[in-house]
Formats: sequence, structure tokens, C-alpha cells
Amino acid sequence: MSAARQDVVADADVVLALDVPNLLGALADVDRATRQVQLLNDRTKVITISLDDYAHRSWAQTYLSLVPVDLPIAAHPAVALPALVALVEDRLKNDPEAGARRSRAERIAARRTALAAEWRKTLERQRSERPIAQAVLAAEVWEAIKTEDWILANGTANGWARRLWEWRPERSYGGSGGAGLGYGLGASIGVALAHRDSGRLCIDLQSDGDLLYVLGGLHTLTHHRLPLLIVMCNNRSYYNDEEHQERMALVRGRPVENKGIGIRIDDPAPDFAKIAQGFGIYAEGPVEDPAMLPPALKRALRVVRDERRPALIDVVIQPR
Repeated sequence: MSAARQDVVADADVVLALDVPNLLGALADVDRATRQVQLLNDRTKVITISLDDYAHRSWAQTYLSLVPVDLPIAAHPAVALPALVALVEDRLKNDPEAGARRSRAERIAARRTALAAEWRKTLERQRSERPIAQAVLAAEVWEAIKTEDWILANGTANGWARRLWEWRPERSYGGSGGAGLGYGLGASIGVALAHRDSGRLCIDLQSDGDLLYVLGGLHTLTHHRLPLLIVMCNNRSYYNDEEHQERMALVRGRPVENKGIGIRIDDPAPDFAKIAQGFGIYAEGPVEDPAMLPPALKRALRVVRDERRPALIDVVIQPR
């Protein structure tokens, strides 16, 4: 229900947070222009299960914004959860409110089904659009890898992998945590190294601006012959910043057309396929036609799976 986070949190009487480092980010919305924070629910009880407190041991520490917690439990969630589940199941054996709980579960399931239907409608509407929509990119990558033993090392194509894939959290290595640029390729190299002899297919849904910070990592990847499928999510912009510049221009009455200055990655646009080829990596692109994406993915997948070496497909996508 991540896509309906605001509604879910607002409706909750208890929130159980499992290893959530940024609790305020989960329980509140932030106005990106004014930095005003609005809690989604100031009445709910908050319980945390985490060992995060033990990570704070330097004289200077970034704690993020602190949120009052009703019951902090210092434990590893993987150890604590089975015990908690057993206690809850025991309490529910003679539950007088079983009917109400079933109704709530059915309501949540119906909302989840409706969200999934909305995502599929968006995907079908965008199938033929150019540049390629991120929903289409995620769907085509899934079609290519769904029968493989896959691991997502980095990226989600702006969340569309989570929406359209048969998502299993244990197959994802998450994100950087701090949204710093230059994380994606380095993290993916580490994942590919860890799984090099496992036979698993490691995938990097790689942002273009993020890669520009660490191009030398391509040499590491090919030098150590690490099998990794890199699919570039190339919108030719540091678009997160571009969005912010547009938002602030509107708030401050400045020209919106200036939002891309120093942010667009064009004139000239980097040819990531040629850059990768220069490091000895199999690469294709830029792919701008949605019809050309499936065969390109199949060729790259064959290189990674059968030849056990890296491959890169540069896909030009819509900003969002």
C-alpha cells in the first residue's frame, strides 16, 4: 500500500516501524517550497523495532528529524517479528472484533486492486509514447527477466518496478538512503560481485546523471568480468533538481523557462553506449523507439546470462 501512504497512515491507530531510519518521512508530508512539515496522523501510537540507536556512536551525527515514539523496542526485526506474530495470533483466537478486522482487510485489498488497475491503465496509455515512458521501460524489463532468478541491485524506474513487477523485497537491495549522486553503479558492482558465482541475474536501473559521477566504475565492472545488466533511465537531465527549480520559480515569481540551466544533460547528450563500449562493455543505444526496446533487452540479457559479462542498454525516457 506504499502508493496510498497518506491514506493508510491517516487511518491507522497504531504504526509499527521496522528499521525505519527516517520516521518523519514515513509519517508526514513536507512542502518542498516552504519546508513546512505536516504530520499525516498526530493521534496514532507509534512503535519502533530497530537496532538503529546502536549506530549512533560518533561525536557528530545526523539524526534526521526526531519523531516522538510511544514504544521503542531495541531488537532486530527479523528476530522480534516471529515472536510478535505468535503473540498477536494467540490474542486473535477469540477475537470479538474479527468481523470488523476482516472488513478492514477487505477494504485495503480492494484499494490495492484499484491501484494496480490504475497502474496498468497508465502503462497501456503510454505504450507508444516517445520518449519512452518509465512505466513502459519497467514493464519491458520485467517481461525480459521475469523467468530469471533476478536481483535488483539499484533503481526502480521512478517506482514503476515496484508497481508492475511481481515485487519481492528480498530481491531488492534498496536505495542509497541519502539520495546522493554516484551511488547506483558502485552499489550494483558490489551486488554483482556478491552474486557472481550464484547464477542470479543482477540488474541496475541506472539514472544518467548518477552514472556521470562514477564512469570509472565501468572499468571495474569489465575488468573483473562481473555479469550485470545495466538499463539506463536516461532523461537527459538532473530532473529532480529541475522539478525543484520549477517549483521555486513559481513560488518566487521567476522565469520558469530558466529551470534547466546547468541541469539538463544535453548539447551534447552523452552517448552512454559508446562510453560503455570504450570500457569493453557490450552496449546498445540510445533506444528511443518503444518497439526497439524488447529486442535490445533480449540481446543484452543473452550477453549477461550466457557470456557472464556486463551489458548496457541506453534508454531515452520521459522525465517522469
